[in-house]
Amino acid sequence: MASSSKLKMSFEGKEDRISSLPDSIITLILSRLPTRCAVATSALSSRWKNLWTTIDNFEFDDVTLRLLTECKDYAEGFPRFVNAVIQKCDAINIHTFCLRYHGIENSVFLHDCILFAISRNVHELELCVLDGRHLKFPNEFFTCKSLEKLKIEIDYLFKVPLSNDTFPNLKSLHIQFKYPDSNLCRKLLSNCPKLEDLVIHAGAYYWEHLQRKGYGQKITVQYLLDNLLLSPEHRFPNLARLEITISDFILRFMLPVFLRASPDLSVLILRMEHAEKSDGNFSRSFNSEWSQMVSDEVPTCLLKHLKEIRIKSYQDVFLERKMIKYLLQYSEILEKMSIHLVKPGTKEQVSQWILKVPRASKKCQLKVV
Repeated sequence: MASSSKLKMSFEGKEDRISSLPDSIITLILSRLPTRCAVATSALSSRWKNLWTTIDNFEFDDVTLRLLTECKDYAEGFPRFVNAVIQKCDAINIHTFCLRYHGIENSVFLHDCILFAISRNVHELELCVLDGRHLKFPNEFFTCKSLEKLKIEIDYLFKVPLSNDTFPNLKSLHIQFKYPDSNLCRKLLSNCPKLEDLVIHAGAYYWEHLQRKGYGQKITVQYLLDNLLLSPEHRFPNLARLEITISDFILRFMLPVFLRASPDLSVLILRMEHAEKSDGNFSRSFNSEWSQMVSDEVPTCLLKHLKEIRIKSYQDVFLERKMIKYLLQYSEILEKMSIHLVKPGTKEQVSQWILKVPRASKKCQLKVV
């Protein structure tokens, strides 16, 4: 009993150092916490009641919130929680707004969240929406001058307005589409004058999407040219890092286009997702067209800027070897290339082969893992 009383006294006598900090420092700390935790601090005392309302980082994840709260009505409860938080936000400028929403389609809720972030001059915006077929992005989203980093994962196609002011200050763009569309992507990428970092995840389903779209017609090289995610005439003058996840056939077909569009590219990351093999006629046509495309003109980035190449999910098929030979042959200042194998058992075979491939850069270090 005495020891219990002594323990209680020792706790009561301890100084509350966090509460003695200035509000600005506490707000900075709260901004680094998950949003739900920052909001929960309002129950600590009267002083803490409204401190969270000035945080500048927001992260909302309906799956995490459902698991932690065991909320049965999360489809309604999550939007209600998010709306309550953003309505009480006093911050004039916010740095990050992240929304991951896997619930039933709620276009009004999604529209309001995006508009809130844009109205508070958001710098980094991340949206993961897996059921938003009727969502219409506000025009302010595409012309936001404060937005510098955008990460978007979506399972439907949305409209991009025809404008010369699309994402005027965007430096980093990560996009993942379940059903990619060439017109949408071309519009989305057409006016990003300051883009430095581009990540595109389309995956093997892009090949499947093109096959469905072209049902009843022959899948030819010209058909693929007409449906590239990037227009062959487009340019990214400031792009330094490019990462693409896409099926093997389309990736190799698009690669020359992306390389020529990015004269200052220094880091290239290719993640392979192997689609079903096409017919023999297409393979021969593809081979012929690839050879013509890569022999016409060597992209500037290979000659002057590309220093690192990472190839992931490598399976050591013919077209992969063809691509690697081309990259090593013309990348004059390349410093390192790493190849990440799908099958570790092929490491010795791949290592022996790649050491025999001619390299334009004598200081290039090769790594097979």
